Amino acid sequence: GHACSSEPKATPQKRQRQDDSMVDLTDSEPKFVLPNSFGARGFFKKFPPAVPDSEKSIILGMTPDARETQLVRDTAAVMR
Repeated sequence: GHACSSEPKATPQKRQRQDDSMVDLTDSEPKFVLPNSFGARGFFKKFPPAVPDSEKSIILGMTPDARETQLVRDTAAVMR
């Protein structure tokens, strides 16, 4: 037969989820410097922003809410 123990088992502590909503760019990480575009009138008209087709398909496959959230995160990262 099987012996049944009435002692509660110690449950392993759960790992904390990693919060991917915050991007921390430190000086040790490589950076991509955006060209001076805000002070140069007509920059985006002359050089329209574009993304590779592979990224475009990922972006267009997202829900509008997910796209908005990602846009806010990316914009915040650029402004830091």
